[in-house]
Amino acid sequence: MDFPLGHTAGPPGDPAAQAAVVSAALDCLETAAKPGTIVDLDLTWPGGPGWKREDAGETRKPRDDTPQYQHDDDRVAAEAAHRAGRCRACIGIDG
Repeated sequence: MDFPLGHTAGPPGDPAAQAAVVSAALDCLETAAKPGTIVDLDLTWPGGPGWKREDAGETRKPRDDTPQYQHDDDRVAAEAAHRAGRCRACIGIDG
């Protein structure tokens, strides 16, 4: 889904959409054949894509495969953990 930042599980006040997102995520844990699997839920944000406009407050950059860090200290810590085999995001993924 392409939802506004902070609304990953769906629109507020829409328990049916939120349940669909959580259910699909749990299903994916059981059925995904490889890391990076993407499942399109065909859900759209109520009111259309207007929330994406910069003048509507959306400031995210386009998706990028390169890791993004809020602070350089975060990057340094993540890279050190990865080199030491303690990266929680990578455990079981890259070997």
